Amino acid sequence: MKNLKLGYNNLIDSATLSGGSWNASLPLANLQSRILSKVARATNALAASTLINIDLGGAKAVQAFGAIRTNISASGATYRLRGSNDNTFATSLYDSGTTSANAQTPDLILGLDSAVTARYWRLEIVDTSNVAGYVQIGRLFIGPALAPADNYSKGAEIGYQNNTAVSRSVGGVKYFDRKPGERVFSFKLDWMTEAEALGQTLELQKICGIDGEVLLVVDPSDTTYNQKRHFLGTLQQLSMIENPYLTNYQAAFNVVEVAA
Repeated sequence: MKNLKLGYNNLIDSATLSGGSWNASLPLANLQSRILSKVARATNALAASTLINIDLGGAKAVQAFGAIRTNISASGATYRLRGSNDNTFATSLYDSGTTSANAQTPDLILGLDSAVTARYWRLEIVDTSNVAGYVQIGRLFIGPALAPADNYSKGAEIGYQNNTAVSRSVGGVKYFDRKPGERVFSFKLDWMTEAEALGQTLELQKICGIDGEVLLVVDPSDTTYNQKRHFLGTLQQLSMIENPYLTNYQAAFNVVEVAA
């Protein structure tokens, strides 16, 4: 098990996207919309068509990456993510290598072991067995992450938040306006350093508030339940950062899923 990563400050909206071959009515620019159903769709599922170049406009720290709400096949697909300060990618500061995407559908979510400061990033997906004949993606996330040296404490919780409304007739009959639930993951970091608390957590709260996107990666090494507990979300509330001991800081987090 690897330590949790909580991505924040999504840089994708200010980035320049290029590459690949994309449907004119569902263009690459749709990846810069927070509406997940507003997808970008490649003309086919070959690497040349699904390639995405991301120019952040300058070298910036990245430790969390996500391609959200994809239609990548459950088996047979591969991905490769690279980061570089050379837009030809002749040399890379980060290279995932060609990796099976079997455990990364529908959400390809990665928590890098350490922050990589790079301007240019490239995502390549190959999914020639895709039954739809094309690859589509609902949203991209790329940004830094809160990456505590000491993992979250025991007692973390995960579950679904109910969104179904209930009304009752005069006679007592219940009527339900059923709506999909949203996952919530609650955890606490009890052993943060001063840098993690004031340099990262406080900054995360300032940038994200309760409306900014965060990318939850509970265990970057998990290939069994990653699709259950890794997701794009927002903070449900902002918790005070506690300082119970001189060099020790604590904070609680509630991350609620962005489901639409």
